[in-house]
Amino acid sequence: MFSIFLVDTGSYQREDQYEIVEICVPDMQKRIHRSLAAHILPRSKNSPAYCEPSGAIVCIKVTHSFTMLRKDKTMSDRPSSIDYEGLLACARGEMFGLGNPQLPLPPMLMMDRITEISVDGGSNGQGHVVAELDINPELWFFPCHFVGNPIMPGCLGLDGMWQLTGFNLGWRGMKGKGMALGSGDVKFTGMVTPKTKLVRYEIDFTRVIDRRLKVGRANGKMFADGELCYDVTDLKVGLSQE
Repeated sequence: MFSIFLVDTGSYQREDQYEIVEICVPDMQKRIHRSLAAHILPRSKNSPAYCEPSGAIVCIKVTHSFTMLRKDKTMSDRPSSIDYEGLLACARGEMFGLGNPQLPLPPMLMMDRITEISVDGGSNGQGHVVAELDINPELWFFPCHFVGNPIMPGCLGLDGMWQLTGFNLGWRGMKGKGMALGSGDVKFTGMVTPKTKLVRYEIDFTRVIDRRLKVGRANGKMFADGELCYDVTDLKVGLSQE
């Protein structure tokens, strides 16, 4: 049985490098080998977590459960697809942490799933995202845009591309609050109507700047049932820790 249990290790916890995982093992002590333990855990056996003098063995005991700290996942370990519940977790700040890239909650969340994501894919080798949005006539924007002529607002498709660009930065492990910084040319060559079944986004990164102000730049395309609808160049999303 696995569950989340947050152990208070004070200043020893480095949230930017480690995550906490609980393994429930009632009434027995478990030793977990981790050479990194000496850097983040106190050496006092009176604390809920401690590191033995060797620095190689961590013993963590909290009532009848045991918790280990392990290094954050490498890029190859991170999921290459994210379902709807994962997107909602990101919107609540649970995926990358509050103050870091977050998707908006519905109804402004403009995708239902991410089917592909990378840091080195795409035509430029700088990373990419592919995502999908299921379309049905009951979606909130059709009744109001417009009466008698329901069309998905173009600004929502554009925002969906900004959302995915920012998500990719958080998925890379970059920190800071996300903000759209602009785009280049925006071309609308089709429309999303209640008859549309599926929207697909394709985000192709051209450059990622990882400095004090972190910026992702990408080109984006949006397809309605396989037909190109929106074509956007130079999407820009920044992350700021201020």
